[in-house]
Amino acid sequence: MSTRLLLFVLLTIFSLSLSAQESTYQFPSKQLERLSLSAMARIRNGDTAIYHQGKAGGMISGIRQLELYHNDRSIRNIRIPDAHKRYPTSDTLFVIDTLIITGNWIHEGTIVVAFNGILHFINANATILGDIYLFGEHPQLIADSSTLYIPQAYFYQRVVFAAGGSEVTYRNSTVDHSGLSHSILLVDSARLELNNATNKGFTTNGIYGQAKVFVNGTNEAGEYVIVDESALEFRNAHTVLLWHQFPEGSAVNFTFPEGDTTYGYHFNKTLPGVSGIEYEITVDSSYNVMWGIMPENGTDITISESEIRAIGLWFMGSDTVNVSGLLDNSEYTFFDAPLSDRNLRLINSKVKTWSIYPMEDSYVNLSDCIVGEIGTGGRSSLMGQQYFCDGSGGYVWASDSSVMINGFSFVSGYVRSQANGMLVYAYSSLASGYPSALQNSMLMVLQCTLPAEPVAYDNSVAWYAYIDKPFEANAGSIVPITGSAWIDKTESSNWMEFRSYHFFYQESASETWTEIPVDSLNEKRDEMIASWNTADLKAGQYLLKLVITDEWGNSAEAIKGIILHPTFGINKIHEEEVCLYPNPATELIYIELPERSSRASVYVYDVMGKLQMKKDISEEIQDGKAEISIKNLKPGFYLMGIITEKKRYTNKIIVK
Repeated sequence: MSTRLLLFVLLTIFSLSLSAQESTYQFPSKQLERLSLSAMARIRNGDTAIYHQGKAGGMISGIRQLELYHNDRSIRNIRIPDAHKRYPTSDTLFVIDTLIITGNWIHEGTIVVAFNGILHFINANATILGDIYLFGEHPQLIADSSTLYIPQAYFYQRVVFAAGGSEVTYRNSTVDHSGLSHSILLVDSARLELNNATNKGFTTNGIYGQAKVFVNGTNEAGEYVIVDESALEFRNAHTVLLWHQFPEGSAVNFTFPEGDTTYGYHFNKTLPGVSGIEYEITVDSSYNVMWGIMPENGTDITISESEIRAIGLWFMGSDTVNVSGLLDNSEYTFFDAPLSDRNLRLINSKVKTWSIYPMEDSYVNLSDCIVGEIGTGGRSSLMGQQYFCDGSGGYVWASDSSVMINGFSFVSGYVRSQANGMLVYAYSSLASGYPSALQNSMLMVLQCTLPAEPVAYDNSVAWYAYIDKPFEANAGSIVPITGSAWIDKTESSNWMEFRSYHFFYQESASETWTEIPVDSLNEKRDEMIASWNTADLKAGQYLLKLVITDEWGNSAEAIKGIILHPTFGINKIHEEEVCLYPNPATELIYIELPERSSRASVYVYDVMGKLQMKKDISEEIQDGKAEISIKNLKPGFYLMGIITEKKRYTNKIIVK
């Protein structure tokens, strides 16, 4: 079995029975207050909310799910029915003898193979709507010349968990998880064999204890987190990422093989320059092989002349660290990572992806980085701001009973709270995917630009506060303000309910908030949330504040800037859009105005309503068309306002 380092594991159906009250719960009031103060300061100072964007990458990692399942001891306490007694009907299939499946077969629920039971699929087309667990002396799951379809509503929803002396064998078979990423976890002396197997969906494998893996022929082997005394052998495998975990006290001075085709690779403690490692890896005649390392705090690691697909930094115990200056897709001639808790040196090496993993009781302050994945577990905390997560290593998540607070950042991919975790995503942007809350977690999204609104699953809760339009208006008018203000939870959730919302404005130079009357007891979803009477208000910059309150007395707020223009004969802002292309864009955007104009000005605002660019394009207009340079704008979402002699238009743009 693993030592205390036990990392990232999968979310189990058995943890879903926990309620929010059973988890450690403390509303992050102080952190939210600091975010609001930072947002106001940034709007007033003209700072953009988005950090520089790098190139987005490829694979999604499920490393966090592995640790959840590995650390969840309740899995091993599943009650196996006595074959001679009668039990109430259950959706769980218990296999304690031999069950052979042929032809078409469907099971709706969990499958548990126990003791010396054998579940054998032969020339079968099986659909399994649940997880699969193996426990006992020698339980077996075998698929021969079969197709196992295990559908998922979201990535990493399903798991195969094998403990004891279990064996999982796929021969000449296809395993399809709706084409989504999924997980396999081996502990104790469990064994996984893939022989001419086809995977539809990327697999994250956690290999712990004295578990063994043998792969001989597969289209996509997936990623393997390798720890303890495990042993792995790969032959004729395609697309495999090998995570070499370096535990506390280990010392490694090593060079990984060049190229993506690997022959005769061996890694174990008998190699010169390797100590503190108990596992063993063999790779031969395999393709698209990628190297990953996971150094804990308290390690001494030197990697030379290597191309590293991913470095996952583990923060264990009560470690407290500031992390900054790590950049994906970097080449290092001689680099000592700026980490005070370990020695990590890279010599003439490349790193595609850096990932950050606080665990146990650690605390990480993350800033000014471009990384591939960020995830918290245990009772850890992370405060992240002014970073970009490009998705090349996975997504952003908070799990176990951890707390993650993110602000003024940019994520290309998913943002997720899970287990009993709490995640705040504020004053930031999401380029793809959507925010979601799973299991018993709480997710809070405040004033973020999103492709889709947050979603609450299982027993979770999701908050959403967003002030959308307008970014500008005319002083002395009635200004309709649109946005969202709601708290969603599932029917089975024990979390808080929405109570009310309130709306305020403040002149930029003032410290006094003035309330705007609203329909405060009803949730709002992408609709008008306030009608602001700006009569007697002078032109200039203002702040708008949306405050959501729950039935438990907690509150969270979203703040945005808005410009009130003096009225010079333009009495209406036209919501119709002009033609802009390309969008997204990198350096130039071309504008086609819907009416003939000889004069026009362009205003570009960031997600917090701060003016980032102003340009008079009157001289560039030809036949109602003009071009504008955006090369000085940082990547992210913006609103472009165009003012002509008679009208004002607004468009959303994306800068890559």
